[in-house]
Amino acid sequence: MKQALRIAAQLALYVPLMLGGRLGFRALSARPEWSRRILIVGVSDLGCAIAEAVRIWHEEALDKSVGAEIAGFLSDDPDHAGGWVEGYPVLGRVHEIEKVLVREKIGAIVVASKRRDEHFPADALLAAKLQGRLVESGVS
Repeated sequence: MKQALRIAAQLALYVPLMLGGRLGFRALSARPEWSRRILIVGVSDLGCAIAEAVRIWHEEALDKSVGAEIAGFLSDDPDHAGGWVEGYPVLGRVHEIEKVLVREKIGAIVVASKRRDEHFPADALLAAKLQGRLVESGVS
């Protein structure tokens, strides 16, 4: 009898704490600053494929409140200025990366430019990495 009461008391304490913790985690993780916003540098077939892969992954995720979202692209192509690519905004030119990182609260950067003639912001990417942002190459 004592053991049954002890188990009941433990369950009465454990279950509400567990549910409260899960609900609290979901509430916090739904906040935009807890989601990883991704900036894609370069509008290319690779960049579009990465954006599509992240979109599909996010749609199929069991918990929609946690994960990553594409913030947009950076492109030096004048045809893309102020426009949209694959449903995501072109947030600026590549040399404006530092301003865009702060303004858009970017947590991860994917370099998806295959063209060697484009400006490559190596110093800005290194600074972003040293500030704790994830910097990845889309080219394997």
